[in-house]
Amino acid sequence: MVSDGSHPPGQPATTRDHRQAVEAEVRWRSALEQYATRSPSHDPHGADADFPLCLLRTLKTASHETGHMFSMQHCTLYECNMCGCNHREEADRRPLWLCPHCLAKLCHATGADPIRRFKDLSAFSKRTGLKVEEEFYEKSLAIFERAK
Repeated sequence: MVSDGSHPPGQPATTRDHRQAVEAEVRWRSALEQYATRSPSHDPHGADADFPLCLLRTLKTASHETGHMFSMQHCTLYECNMCGCNHREEADRRPLWLCPHCLAKLCHATGADPIRRFKDLSAFSKRTGLKVEEEFYEKSLAIFERAK
C-alpha cells in the first residue's frame, strides 16, 4: 500500500493503518450526523443554556475521533478523552483532556508543543465558559512551565 503522507518517509501505510483511518472516518461522520443528540434538548438550535453541554459533548467526540485518525487507540491507563465509552452518561463522565501518556502520543504524532497547546486550550476554554477545563489546562501549563 502506498503511503498517504501521514506516515514517516520510507514507512508505508499498512492495511491496519488504512482500516483504522476508515473506521475513524466512519465514526466521525456518524458523530456529525448525530450532532443534535449533543444538546440536552436534542435541538441543535435550542436554548442558550444548552450550549455549554452541547459544546463539551461535541468537542469530546470530535477530539476523540481525531485521536483515532492519528492511530491512537482507546486509553486504558487513565481517565482521559481517549477512553472508550458505550453510552452518553459514560461519555459525560470522561474529561475533555488527554492523560500524560496520550498527550505524549499526540505531541509525537503532530509535533505539537505542549506549552503552546495548553495556553491555547486554556484561552479557548475561558472564551467558551468551560471553567473545569480551563482550570485543568492552567494547572497543566504551570507544571510544564516549571519543568522548563
